[in-house]
Amino acid sequence: MAPKSGKPRAVPINPALLPVLRQWRSDCPASDEALVFPTARGFMRQKDRDYGFKAALAGAECHAVTFHGLRHTFASHFMMSGGNILTLQKLLGHSSVAVTMKYAHLAPDFMRDEIGRLRFERPVAEVADITGRRASSS
Repeated sequence: MAPKSGKPRAVPINPALLPVLRQWRSDCPASDEALVFPTARGFMRQKDRDYGFKAALAGAECHAVTFHGLRHTFASHFMMSGGNILTLQKLLGHSSVAVTMKYAHLAPDFMRDEIGRLRFERPVAEVADITGRRASSS
């Protein structure tokens, strides 16, 4: 199934999710496109109830959420955990960082954290002596 942009892309997942997805694959109805929540006919519907998502939530004893709501939850937690807005843009597949900026406010300490990268130490310069050997000096 092609994404909204029409361009296929790879989306990395957290390693902790891999065993869960492997187990789900054995329990999940098969589809030609290997969807995680397929319909009986093998393609995803617009409503969560149409592709097994609500049944999966019930099985996990999870409160009611929408499938798309999980996308927002991921983006919010990613930013609150110190994620980079440009990385989030790529993960969400946004064509413009302007769309992703709605999550930027969730990283209120980002400027403080980023400015902490700057170091004011004097770098050690490499100097070649007249014999052609390299030596370090301070």
